[in-house]
Amino acid sequence: TIPPDFTKLAIPSDLLELIAVMVDADADGILEYQLRKSSLTEVVRDSQIPGQAPRRYTRQGGSWILGPTPGAGDKVLIHYYAEFAALTEDTDTNTALKVAWDAVMYGALAAAYSYLKDVENRAEAEATYTQITQNLQKMADADELAADAVMAPALRLDTDGEW
Repeated sequence: TIPPDFTKLAIPSDLLELIAVMVDADADGILEYQLRKSSLTEVVRDSQIPGQAPRRYTRQGGSWILGPTPGAGDKVLIHYYAEFAALTEDTDTNTALKVAWDAVMYGALAAAYSYLKDVENRAEAEATYTQITQNLQKMADADELAADAVMAPALRLDTDGEW
């Protein structure tokens, strides 16, 4: 939800790749359309137009600028690929470990066997890792083609302007 003093969207620190910037123009909970990436000149020009829903965006430094500038209460969704959380403590976890712990384990085994120069076990661990990741990719492709994907990383602007 866009706050009253909104000027730009901060780019999240875990962003790997932007998928889309989408708008719920009538606050019905349905994202009506996706913003089009445009030049800074076009977006700045459009940002001066009052009372219209945004149609474009561009990146400027660590922020995205929207044009026209959305009004207070408008809803904007940033859909993006995020970086996995770091694993620094024994009890830490992240999405990769929750979804594909076996891929992480066999990838680590392959790296360890490579370090130990254990060619036979490395080849076996790499083959298992490759099979697991290929199966994951096939499932992801099937979900995308069938429009069954129900999870997506997303970012919403809180009313106080913080992510």
